[in-house]
Amino acid sequence: MLLLLPSARQSAACAVAALSCLAAAADSPVPAGCERVAQASIATLAAPRYHQRVQGQGETMELLRVDGRVWQRIGDEGWQVSKMGPAVFERAAHKAGSLLARCERTGSDRVDGVSTEVWRVTTKPLGGSAPSVSQMWIGASDGRTYRNSGGGVETRIRYQGVEAPR
Repeated sequence: MLLLLPSARQSAACAVAALSCLAAAADSPVPAGCERVAQASIATLAAPRYHQRVQGQGETMELLRVDGRVWQRIGDEGWQVSKMGPAVFERAAHKAGSLLARCERTGSDRVDGVSTEVWRVTTKPLGGSAPSVSQMWIGASDGRTYRNSGGGVETRIRYQGVEAPR
């Protein structure tokens, strides 16, 4: 199954992660205080290798990027090469910054051994729905997203030990 348009689950994950949102408008500037969050989304998707796992509403969805290729998997299905290459995901991250409404650093934590900053993130509603509030864990030294949680969706991203599927 290829993900060409955002489903309800993907839209929810989008609001939580501010990552893969293809429907975001790029016209609005990133609000003051949200620059770190917006840059984390861009840094994450620009990483040469990452494995993103989204769980919580329906089947688990995974994205895997290894160098110039992107794979996706839903549930127990096998890995499929995505028709949306890395450049599409990177442009989406730039656009997703316009969904941010308010961001506040709330503390520090560790995710899989990595020191992170914890942020409370409020996103603007898509299609008139209520604003969404989530937490985002950003790597203190590399500025990449390691975890997102909110709206019943949990996203974890790792950058080490990521290899292409066989």
